[in-house]
Amino acid sequence: MSGSCRRYATPGTILYQQVIQVDLNNPHSNSNSLLDATGHSKLIESEFSYDGSKAAEARAVLNDPAVISIFETLERASLRPDCVFPVGWEDGTSVAFPHRNPLHQAARWLCAKARLCVLDGDADETHLLGSTCCG
Repeated sequence: MSGSCRRYATPGTILYQQVIQVDLNNPHSNSNSLLDATGHSKLIESEFSYDGSKAAEARAVLNDPAVISIFETLERASLRPDCVFPVGWEDGTSVAFPHRNPLHQAARWLCAKARLCVLDGDADETHLLGSTCCG
């Protein structure tokens, strides 16, 4: 597809979209991801630190069945062989990437879950989360 624009979502994209909920038809709109909807973004993304502070609070959030379901969806999406978000490359330097920030947020949540696994000594789960986060 060299030189052409891909203006449709691939199967991996559709799975990610279940979590990040970006309006692909309006690239300048804000997303309202399922992670935001938990109301715990500040705790997970900035307050739960590498030294383990706030680990108990983070554990409660990250082990919630709704959050586990989100992580499972992200894992399934990361295993898809093709994931391309539609991007209006024809917009040149004003091209929008509405999926970038929500995907970055999802990566931060997966890293937080991996930190908990490290604190718990669960190397296998830490590896799985790292694979999901980094593809």
